[in-house]
Amino acid sequence: MYKDKQALRRDDAKYGVNSAQAQADRKDLHADRVDRNKDQRDINKDKGDLHADRVDRNKGQLDINKDKRDLHKDRKDLRHDRKSK
Repeated sequence: MYKDKQALRRDDAKYGVNSAQAQADRKDLHADRVDRNKDQRDINKDKGDLHADRVDRNKGQLDINKDKRDLHKDRKDLRHDRKSK
């Protein structure tokens, strides 16, 4: 990226701002920027998806833990009831 900008400045100075080489460099820089921006958007979307997955997984684990506590309590009550009879 930085070297591309240096090449553009060099071509601007050497051939002029409207030269074919300078225009080609500008076009390449623009294409690189578009690709980088698209990649960054994809990365951000993936981060959002990962976050949503993590939230779902954590909620599921909380539900599992609550069910385990309830099951333990139910078994304890059942044992207590059997002893009482």
